[in-house]
Amino acid sequence: AMAGWLAALSAADERRKQALRDAGPRPERDPAVAAATECLRADYRRILVERPAEAQAQGLDRHLWMRCVYSTIELFRRKVRKAQDFLDQSAAITRGRAQDDAARESLRRATAG
Repeated sequence: AMAGWLAALSAADERRKQALRDAGPRPERDPAVAAATECLRADYRRILVERPAEAQAQGLDRHLWMRCVYSTIELFRRKVRKAQDFLDQSAAITRGRAQDDAARESLRRATAG
């Protein structure tokens, strides 16, 4: 009986993964991803409530956390890292331009005087 539950979870997880692949650049706002995640959560909750001993033995509470919560946190962490990398690159470019401007000004003063 538990094998059937696990197969249903696996199928729901695959639907969520496919929705994430199809979502484009903002999966956290995609309605298909939200719907697939909610279906997966509902399946996990149903098993956790109806078959608590088997669910605990399989570690399904941890699976629920990792698939439905932690993966969203990781998505946002990746976006924050990407934004930080962009800001760091922009700052480096700005510093380089400022140094170039200072060098040109120094050269202009040296040749003008």
